[in-house]
Amino acid sequence: MRLLIVDDEPLARSLISHAFESDGHACRTAESVGEAANLIAAERIDGIVIDMEHQGEPGMSWLERVFYKRPSLTRKTVVATTGDLTADDRRRIARMGAVLLLKPFSLETLRSVVLDLTTRSGRPTRPA
Repeated sequence: MRLLIVDDEPLARSLISHAFESDGHACRTAESVGEAANLIAAERIDGIVIDMEHQGEPGMSWLERVFYKRPSLTRKTVVATTGDLTADDRRRIARMGAVLLLKPFSLETLRSVVLDLTTRSGRPTRPA
């Protein structure tokens, strides 16, 4: 599976991408949704892990644009954030089929959630 990790914190991007790479997945990283948009336009991406905490409304709007263009991709998306989301934001995330993961969480929890997303179709997605 080819994952896109979107987080404004360099250390978080590195830790998450290394964890998934050690599981055999290919990872691309982006500091912002603008950078993420460029990567999705240029490369095959199978799943997204996005820290929405510092992305704000631009992040939510970007994720909705991804949903309208590639709904299957948002169904393989984990939105990580603190509990500071509005009820409307929670509904928007659920409508897109993404999974909301509230901070703090362990890398093992994140790995488990992503594994569950990759098996939703009934068969696991092979590592890239």
